[in-house]
Amino acid sequence: MNSMRVIKAKKREIDHKDYIKRSAQESDFHEVIREPVTIADDEGIKVVYDKLDFDTTKYSDVFRGMKYESNERVGGLKTTSRIFGYSPRVVLRKDFCSATGLSFSDPESHAMIIELGQKIADNSVLFFDGQEIMHGVTPMVVAEDGYRFTAVFYSLQQMWNCLTVDEEIARIRNIKTQREKKRAYADTDKKESEVEAQKNKSGGANSGTVEK
Repeated sequence: MNSMRVIKAKKREIDHKDYIKRSAQESDFHEVIREPVTIADDEGIKVVYDKLDFDTTKYSDVFRGMKYESNERVGGLKTTSRIFGYSPRVVLRKDFCSATGLSFSDPESHAMIIELGQKIADNSVLFFDGQEIMHGVTPMVVAEDGYRFTAVFYSLQQMWNCLTVDEEIARIRNIKTQREKKRAYADTDKKESEVEAQKNKSGGANSGTVEK
């Protein structure tokens, strides 16, 4: 890491309602950081920004060859991105932790990006607590033949509940077994109820007398 300028910051009160449905604007800040810097307040270090001293060309080549998904955020901000790494459980849709789709559709690119996580991103690196610090992206101005890729690494709180791969597989198998048993018991109870209803409708249980 290079030698860093240190900025002593002080939190200011903001009204979060003022930032709803809009992207970040240049009026939201008073200084653009262009050199390595550490930003801290009375509680400790909050932001670290530094320049990387290794060639990231191979990662840029991977990013340029990937297939992306385009979306539009509130306020009309268009984004082009692709999720990598791992995803947490979604009970009603996917009740197990797993790797994201990129690891299956393009495992080589996925492995390269995960490797990048150990070295970080596109010739600069920024660390901060995204849950604590409000942040945003201002509109990008890129030359006609230029490009910019940003690899964003973050930990979803739900990921903290994920187990090891083997434990996660054992967990979902057990859950599915229990669900199938409950479904089978429910189907049996339903059939018994239908039979009983049919008996009552016909005037009683099917019975007879054999006379000799």
